[in-house]
Amino acid sequence: MVLILLLIAQFIDRGLALLIPLRIAHLPGTSAVAAISGTIISVAAGTATLSSSGAGRLAQGIPAARLLLIGLLAGGPLCAVLGLGQSWVLLL
Repeated sequence: MVLILLLIAQFIDRGLALLIPLRIAHLPGTSAVAAISGTIISVAAGTATLSSSGAGRLAQGIPAARLLLIGLLAGGPLCAVLGLGQSWVLLL
């Protein structure tokens, strides 16, 4: 169960990172697509690093499968909202 949830989470994470430059390129008024995309992906990687520390602490008292499921249920709608952003600041 944990392996399946982790596989789904990694698939979503890797897929979204590939779509960010395409989304930035289609936003009006953006010219530095590579710089903006890199900034968004870097901020996402930094926050993932910080959240993994918190998840590691939580995993001592809560089963890993439950933590992954909570993360997917909380993060899924937030990822869906990325498609609605009309500026790169909202995507960030």
